[in-house]
Amino acid sequence: MKQDLINQYNIRLQNKTLRWEGFAENKTIRIIETCHPFLTDFLNDYSAEDLTDYIIPETEKVMNGTCEEFETGSATISVSVFIGKVDFYDHNMNFVGHIPVQDFKDICEGWRDFLIS
Repeated sequence: MKQDLINQYNIRLQNKTLRWEGFAENKTIRIIETCHPFLTDFLNDYSAEDLTDYIIPETEKVMNGTCEEFETGSATISVSVFIGKVDFYDHNMNFVGHIPVQDFKDICEGWRDFLIS
């Protein structure tokens, strides 16, 4: 992922260890944090496989003009991908912000690469 993108969105990729009282084993998960809370929530809901097989290819179809729009989401966040931007909507379908589509794709690829590393 490009450093200017990391700086612009204050991206932090982390391994986080979860500990539960009364359980012998800890669990380590990978998380992404950004200055855009809805982007953060959206990305943390998707696996490397989801990103590779679905999110990134569908975003590329929109960027290449093969498809007009692409909509997807999780339990808490929905996105609409257009040729120039990605709109974010909360669980009530209220518009909560947008980012450029190229940034979205690059961040998705960087997140996927971290997940598979």
